[in-house]
Amino acid sequence: MELRVGLSLFFFGSILMLSKSQPLINFSFDNKATKDNVSNLEPKLVNVSFTEDRFGNTDHALHLFGNANSYVNLGTSHLLKPKSGSISIWVKIENALWYGTGYNTNPILLTKRSTGDDFFEAYAIYYMFETKKVSALCTKDSTNQVFFYSKQNFELQTWQHLVFAYDKDTAYFYINGQLENKFKTGFEIEFLEEDSVLVGVTANEKNNRFFSGAIDDIQFFNKVLHASEVLTLYNAPNPNRFNLFRDRILKAIFSAFVLGLIYIFIRYRIEIQMNREREKLELQTKLLETELRVNRALMNPHFIFNSLNSIRNLI
Repeated sequence: MELRVGLSLFFFGSILMLSKSQPLINFSFDNKATKDNVSNLEPKLVNVSFTEDRFGNTDHALHLFGNANSYVNLGTSHLLKPKSGSISIWVKIENALWYGTGYNTNPILLTKRSTGDDFFEAYAIYYMFETKKVSALCTKDSTNQVFFYSKQNFELQTWQHLVFAYDKDTAYFYINGQLENKFKTGFEIEFLEEDSVLVGVTANEKNNRFFSGAIDDIQFFNKVLHASEVLTLYNAPNPNRFNLFRDRILKAIFSAFVLGLIYIFIRYRIEIQMNREREKLELQTKLLETELRVNRALMNPHFIFNSLNSIRNLI
């Protein structure tokens, strides 16, 4: 009995621990916010605009225009480069960009391990525009790189959730809350300390590619997230659900008010029309009564005259 209770408490505690996993950094971009709301880091936004997020909230996500001068520099903080960690990002790819040089990819997010032109990424997430798949990778050196591909073609023009998690043993890649793949790594990622984590560009002369679309809710964790935690991130509710509910109530009240005004206006017009018709009928009735009185007035002298003549003839 005690063992069962202990196991139950352990299991319940584990669930609580999982549910309380907090990101080191969280760029939500809500209401045009630029600083992350955990560590107060501020990225550099270069020629990007704010747009709707996956819930339809205005100015809650970033839009990148697909050129070398439209990107986000998240900074060089060590919090962005954990030795063992997870990266969560929401992305909506609008167009596959074929122009540029090097790998046939559109960069979503990456940071470097070296200044070279090949195998330079410490970790990266790409859209492969030839195969129409999304990929994630981490690199030790030119002889050791772990590369993931999505199982299905990546759908454009829709919001999708990506999570890349890694440690010195294994790397995991999730799409929309589901594990796409995992591989043994057998190495610890090394980072180029002075290099930034970039969104939307490769910043590489040989492999010079760009990204066209929207990104949102970029989160960094210093642990490999469990599958249930990834699913929780994917199913995260609308942070503005109360505001949306309030807006819907206000819209409903406004609609009811407008409909009420329309009803009152229509009823007023109908009453005016009915009053006019009533007045017209009353006028017609009065005219008929007047005409009848006139006829009666004309008939009475004639009747008297005839009556007198009849009496005279009888006499």
